[in-house]
Amino acid sequence: MTLAQLTKQLQRLMDKGHGRAHVVINKSTFKNNLEADGCCMFDIDAARVGQWLMLDENGYGVHADEKEHWRQGIVLTGDCPPAKEDKPPCR
Repeated sequence: MTLAQLTKQLQRLMDKGHGRAHVVINKSTFKNNLEADGCCMFDIDAARVGQWLMLDENGYGVHADEKEHWRQGIVLTGDCPPAKEDKPPCR
């Protein structure tokens, strides 16, 4: 993805009112065969609005108040979809 493409996607999200949203990276969507050799630069495929479960200090999704806490923000994803039960993750 080029800077111009990313800027267009982010501008569309800002125009929809997401200008103050947190930006996070879905690391599981970034894979590269050179990662074992120290590669840490990966191409971005998309920037989308997403939601994720906020975990507590013990790694649980249900907090002391017995409720799930969710956060919404902008998620940057790579070109490798997360693994599913019927499909292995990309390599």
